[in-house]
Amino acid sequence: MKELAYNEDEYDLLKELFNVAMGQAGKGLAVLLNSFVDLSIPDIKIVQAEKIIETITEDSAFNKDETVTAIRQTFYNDSLVEGETIVFFGESSFAAVAEVLGFSLAMDISRQNELLLEISNIVSGASINGFSNQLFKTEMTFSPPAIINEQVELNKLLYSIFMRRQLQWDYTLFVKIKFKLKSEAFKSDLLVFMSEKSIETIKIYLDKQLETM
Repeated sequence: MKELAYNEDEYDLLKELFNVAMGQAGKGLAVLLNSFVDLSIPDIKIVQAEKIIETITEDSAFNKDETVTAIRQTFYNDSLVEGETIVFFGESSFAAVAEVLGFSLAMDISRQNELLLEISNIVSGASINGFSNQLFKTEMTFSPPAIINEQVELNKLLYSIFMRRQLQWDYTLFVKIKFKLKSEAFKSDLLVFMSEKSIETIKIYLDKQLETM
């Protein structure tokens, strides 16, 4: 397969689009949680399958031995792009959100998971649609968010998902954004993976926008 790459101008525009999209996602989350949400600058790069675990853990909100709950959601537009988001929540995320919203910490585990699924859905939907609306002038279709694993050590989780022999792709367009509430007990990573076909489609649309600047 040919090597996939973006030039500096294409990367700059891509970061600008995701910055705007994440601003919209942060506003949605701030309204839900009634709390200031701090977002990192998006880390965006094309990554080879052999390097994906290393790239995810590099500058993550979590150490490799920390326990996380992971939620996955796929998205697509048949004629444009396809991909998935994975959101990591830390062990203390529910307690931090419950404190902000005034919920009982004694809430059963299924209700706790519903709350994390709702947060993941808001962040993933707003960020991907925010990006898609700016670049493609259309929104994506999403699957319902689903929990991959509950309270698993990050390192073990990554090797269970991203072992090279399990992957059907050679390259992905990878985006990582860290977000946390004013209370640092809540922290999370939003990871976005887009297919090789999507990398090429996005490049075409980025170049179209750059031509008009």
